[in-house]
Amino acid sequence: MPISAWSHLVSELAARGDGVRESGAFLLGQTVKGRREAVRFAFYDDLEPGCLEAGYIIFTSVGYRKLWKILKESGLQVVADVHTHPGPPFQSPLDRDNPMMASSGHLAFIVPNYAQGRPQPADVAYYTFLGNHQWSEVKPGPSAQKLYVGRWS
Repeated sequence: MPISAWSHLVSELAARGDGVRESGAFLLGQTVKGRREAVRFAFYDDLEPGCLEAGYIIFTSVGYRKLWKILKESGLQVVADVHTHPGPPFQSPLDRDNPMMASSGHLAFIVPNYAQGRPQPADVAYYTFLGNHQWSEVKPGPSAQKLYVGRWS
């Protein structure tokens, strides 16, 4: 993802959560030569207004219907999802039990501190859904390479 897209994403997440609640988005794009490339974002609260009001994300069939329509019209697919947490980017039991996309191999990124303070990719934890409420985890840090932000050559 280009640096400008990352900056836009975290700025939007920070603004939508306002430092007091979770926010999130689906990353839309294509898989090219085994690499997922995000080219567009679908923010949860654009798809389902009010889904952030509880402080955590409540996303229902209302939002998924709008998402499926965008995917059909654009020819894109969900390549990952991203949402914010207060404090460290660790997966909660609610996250673990309710994947945004319940298909094996789906990537979920968690951004710390409600995306306040301009977090960088190395601050993000990512989780790969394995099915049956099981996930693999990569903690934040320089070795977390699932999220590339920079120029594509």
